[in-house]
Amino acid sequence: MIEIEDITQFLISAWDGHAWHGPSFSSLLEGVDSEKALAHPIPGRHSIWELVNHVAFWIEKVTESLEIENMPDPEGLYDWPPTGEGEEDWVYTKNALETAHKLLLDSVARFNPERLNEKVQGRDYTYLTMFNGIENHNLYHAGQIALLRPKVS
Repeated sequence: MIEIEDITQFLISAWDGHAWHGPSFSSLLEGVDSEKALAHPIPGRHSIWELVNHVAFWIEKVTESLEIENMPDPEGLYDWPPTGEGEEDWVYTKNALETAHKLLLDSVARFNPERLNEKVQGRDYTYLTMFNGIENHNLYHAGQIALLRPKVS
């Protein structure tokens, strides 16, 4: 049976540990400056910075749903916040993402494991599904970042 510690460890390893699938999310951002983060090497697709903002947005929403027990409805939400412009804004964005991830880990660690199979308020999925979902969401976008990320020396 899956435990809270397992969920936490999955989130940590995908984020900044030794993930079996390849580079962790945080390692993909190493050496990426604001210019590279803003670039659109694939026309019509999101930039690294846009992806980072989107991932942070959903990490924050999952964390909020654990604290206030109400997952927002994605319909009507604009979950692609605007980017900043320069290096200072990019550092702020990366720090905000890191903070959001730490707050999620703290909330998951405090989560009552007896509630893992309960449905998230207002949703048709369980908390366990939501935890798996946020990890999968982060990894999906990490893969996009890996494709967009220029070779960094």
